[in-house]
Amino acid sequence: MNVLTAALLTFSLAPARAAEHKEPAYSNSLEAQWMPLVEAKSLDKAKNLCGGWLSSKDAQSLTEAHKCMAELEMAQGKVDEALKDLDTALGLTPADVNAHDSKLQVLMWARRFSEMPAALETAIKDCGKEGTEAWIDFSSRLLDDERFEEGLAYTKVLEKHYPKDFRVIADMGVLLAATHKSEEAATYLKRAVALKPDDALDNWNLGRVYDELGKFGLADAQLRKAIALETEKEKKQEYVCLHSEFLKKRNRPGAAEYEKKNCPGGAPEDE
Repeated sequence: MNVLTAALLTFSLAPARAAEHKEPAYSNSLEAQWMPLVEAKSLDKAKNLCGGWLSSKDAQSLTEAHKCMAELEMAQGKVDEALKDLDTALGLTPADVNAHDSKLQVLMWARRFSEMPAALETAIKDCGKEGTEAWIDFSSRLLDDERFEEGLAYTKVLEKHYPKDFRVIADMGVLLAATHKSEEAATYLKRAVALKPDDALDNWNLGRVYDELGKFGLADAQLRKAIALETEKEKKQEYVCLHSEFLKKRNRPGAAEYEKKNCPGGAPEDE
């Protein structure tokens, strides 16, 4: 997970939430036949298998054939061909979460970020809430790729459809902060904390934004709250050390003693 200006306090989308996301499982028995071949790099076998389905009159078989062909085309860097096959598959089976996920991944890989919001709109329209975890994960990936404006455009679509999902609201806050829109970032992160008060990272990120806005008292209180909420031992220690650095740089009373007691090894280095 990307970490921005670590010495000034860790700031990122939630790594735990991102790590929890897994690619959608095989959606049916046909996909379970061809996908393992692609994953094993047995591309000729996959092509022979899927090619036989292209003449089928069954919509599901045709869908899988075109999804499979898209994967094979991407292995050769043929982006336009892959997207064409995925669109054909989605025309046959619009609610196929894996096909929508694959299309977003192709657009991401090809750095065609401007096309992702429209693709996301279609995915949400076709799939409803199914696939939400996959859609949210792309916000984190766009942040990692430092495509902040594109990440905002993408996550705005998520906000429209999931305005009460604390993850989406928090992601908007982080992306706004990454583009130095700290006042807007604070508004979003306060909303995220209101929606999920016990989320340590969102409280931490709000504290960091307060710090950037020069609201050091609010920042200190929010960072301490995040430390109290964090349950993962290593992350908690990281927060404590970064908090000690925060106190020291702002000449807070007792900062040296706090660091000596809680972080004898010193705060993390810049990344």
